[in-house]
Amino acid sequence: MPQFAYVQLFEFEALLFSQPGSFSVLPGLAPEALTALAAIAGGFSTPEDINDDPATAPSKRIEMAIPRYRKRLQGPVVAKAIGLTQIRAACPRFNDWVGRLESL
Repeated sequence: MPQFAYVQLFEFEALLFSQPGSFSVLPGLAPEALTALAAIAGGFSTPEDINDDPATAPSKRIEMAIPRYRKRLQGPVVAKAIGLTQIRAACPRFNDWVGRLESL
């Protein structure tokens, strides 16, 4: 069986920028937070490009918009709300990797 590695150039949270509106599943989220997240996503060609500096990594950007964000608890909830189809459509490198897995 062929083996290949997946080297993710970004944090998991970059994938969550595939559909910033999905953060609305988090209870009590201020509308301004969604606006801020959408503005961040709009500033890059793909969510995978949102990792240009350790101080502004995807999780740091989310925490700036949502100070109470907890990646291990809320990240999977948001990812589920987005769905794999949308994440794959927005993240070409991730999509290519998943496609290779599916071809095995």
